Amino acid sequence: MQSVYEIILASEREAKKAARDHRKPFFFWPGFDQDDLFEQLRKIPYLGTYLPKGFERVRLTEEFDPNHRGIFEGDNRGFGAYFVDSTGFGGPHEPCLQVQEFLGRIRYDVAYGIVEAGEMQVKVGVFRRKK
Repeated sequence: MQSVYEIILASEREAKKAARDHRKPFFFWPGFDQDDLFEQLRKIPYLGTYLPKGFERVRLTEEFDPNHRGIFEGDNRGFGAYFVDSTGFGGPHEPCLQVQEFLGRIRYDVAYGIVEAGEMQVKVGVFRRKK
């Protein structure tokens, strides 16, 4: 099992890679293929602590339902992130969202990036283009 320290270090390492590779958060589009749920989740880039130019993080607890199941406020920047099972074996009784639950919360006016990753869950941050 990874420690919190290891998860933070991995997030910082991924941020450097994301900056070098010019990664951007992923926008879903209406009608995305929900039959291939895990493939959709794999399209979300791991940004770690990196904030791409032209984007800002969305504070989930202000702009989304603050009592929404699956929102974790202790992400690496404190904006809140979706806490999502990445194994496919999670159940509705667990604190993290199942992939189907997460994809049911997708909005098309914002983009998504993984901000932290553990062994069995990821924290997915929400981003918007700066105006």
